[in-house]
Amino acid sequence: MQQVLDVLLDNACKYAPRGQLRVGVAATGRNIVAVTVADSGPGVRSADLGRLSERFFRGGISADRGAPNPPGTGLGLAIAAALAENMGGTLRLSQTPGGGLTATVEIPGVPNPESTREGRTA
Repeated sequence: MQQVLDVLLDNACKYAPRGQLRVGVAATGRNIVAVTVADSGPGVRSADLGRLSERFFRGGISADRGAPNPPGTGLGLAIAAALAENMGGTLRLSQTPGGGLTATVEIPGVPNPESTREGRTA
């Protein structure tokens, strides 16, 4: 999870160096932990959004935001997606309302032994 967060935070800082960055953690559903990193950078073109986690793919900056693409290899989000999958989770990418990219990693949480004793569930 540390490497996934490193990739997501690095991307957010790279694409929104003077923008806003929001990080959130929430428990969703049964035993699922969601970590969200959202930035207020230039965002990506809608047509590129579904391909951002493909190896070596580098999406274009949203045209109305006009910022140049920072250097990179196009591997970071592919690695983050593969790591999330290896943990039994997923990486979802979406547009941040108002501009930017939101990355959400959902992974199974660690069961709380106290909550599962005597038939109780988390």
